[in-house]
Amino acid sequence: MVINIKKDHLDILISKVLVGKPKLLEEVNMSTINYVITLNINPELADEIRDLAGEELQRIGFDENYKLTNDGQLLDEIVDIFLL
Repeated sequence: MVINIKKDHLDILISKVLVGKPKLLEEVNMSTINYVITLNINPELADEIRDLAGEELQRIGFDENYKLTNDGQLLDEIVDIFLL
């Protein structure tokens, strides 16, 4: 499956969701053409990334008033992007 994402999404995906998971990161086939970041991944990996992003969203995505933080907004968008 092919997924196009923004740089902000890629940054948080690498720094928050896939950090400490080098084997998952190695499975992501990534290319950039004309500022469009394309991920070519299998559906199982997409599910795993979505689940990890959802867990991270619950962990760091909200402030003390349960409002989405900037990172939370990006994580929420990643969950939607990787939803099959």
